[in-house]
Amino acid sequence: MDFIRRHLFLIVCGVVSLVGIALGVSGLRNTPQVLAGLENAKTVYDNLDSLRSHGVSPAMIDTKRAAIQKIVDKRDNLFEKAKEYCRYKPLAADVFPDGTKDARLGFQKRYTEAMWDLFAALKPVAPPSDFEIAQMRDVIADEKHDLSTERRMFGSGGGDAPDDQPDHTPAGVLTLSGAMKDTYARAAMNKAQGGYCYAIRPGKTNERAQQPSLEFHPEMKGTDEVFEIYLEDCWDAQVGYWLQKDVIDAIVAVNERAATRILDNDGAPWVGVLPVKEVVSIRTNDGYIESGGEILAGGDPGGDRPALPPGTDSSVFTGTASTGTYDAKQFSVKLVMDQRYITELADEICRGTFHALVRVSYKAASVNRRMHRKIYGAGPVVRVVMDFETIMLGSPYRCWMPEAVREQYGLTCPGPVEPDDSGEE
Repeated sequence: MDFIRRHLFLIVCGVVSLVGIALGVSGLRNTPQVLAGLENAKTVYDNLDSLRSHGVSPAMIDTKRAAIQKIVDKRDNLFEKAKEYCRYKPLAADVFPDGTKDARLGFQKRYTEAMWDLFAALKPVAPPSDFEIAQMRDVIADEKHDLSTERRMFGSGGGDAPDDQPDHTPAGVLTLSGAMKDTYARAAMNKAQGGYCYAIRPGKTNERAQQPSLEFHPEMKGTDEVFEIYLEDCWDAQVGYWLQKDVIDAIVAVNERAATRILDNDGAPWVGVLPVKEVVSIRTNDGYIESGGEILAGGDPGGDRPALPPGTDSSVFTGTASTGTYDAKQFSVKLVMDQRYITELADEICRGTFHALVRVSYKAASVNRRMHRKIYGAGPVVRVVMDFETIMLGSPYRCWMPEAVREQYGLTCPGPVEPDDSGEE
């Protein structure tokens, strides 16, 4: 023991040296993560130690409390300002959040009428039917007979008659003369000049199995039938109507502005000269966007199949999902249109709303050299899919939600239910 006491200093130094050598061999002293951790630990210890020696004064507490209250007030003011953009109103009075069976039946009828009004606002046209093609065949036959009779009686009158002009350009495109003699092309031109864009009405599927342009809620069909209509179906239909109306209003605005310019120049607006030439589909996602999940669908600009929204927050660059403050939805729009108007239309859809364009893709539409069925005109026509997301603030929309919908997503009404003005959209 005396030896140890006399040589304690040398023994301790030797042990420390051995430990240092071991740490050096293991590389621990050279590990940045360890050093950073030690620094963080020291900082935390110093902060805690300072709290023991320095008390927090009441004045400091009041200052921090005032700063927090200022932030809360700014947040409340921001949400009050945001409510100015919440312009949606239910289609029917007394249906949300707990309407009676009669109120739900009234909503079903009003919803059907409103969807038809949306469709009519497009000034839609359709390709010629078989009956219309047969009628045009008779018209062309009568014209040929009359022309033949005139030539026999009076001669050709000099110059080339329409009959003698080429039917196609060197590129194989049908000429006006060729179109006048082609039954299908003539019928297609006749229909295209009668409206502003192609669209398939709700509840109808055409002969090529293309789906209706608008998304009509399946539980709202059959207004004359008496059966149970659930409040959650009414709510889904209402939200879908709000989003589709924003899109249709934007399409109508863009086409009407172009139509006004054409009329001012003594022209005639029709599908072939207007920006949006066909509404292939407008579709919304089921329910609300929650955090996580896998991509459910994707928009393909080709073909006539409806484009569906991806349906997850991870599928878009914004990563927006529903929170305790608002609910998130996605919707996709598939159109045939003049490529030069894509940005104008997107801006029109997003203006004054909480909608955001999260993805756009397009490809050139096929050239219709024969001018059969749908005629889009001579501009740079593309098939485009635009994906949007939108948010719906908890107030007022969660207070209008039926209880079953709130329970499904674990939501609560943030305040008293605000009155729903009848007939407002």
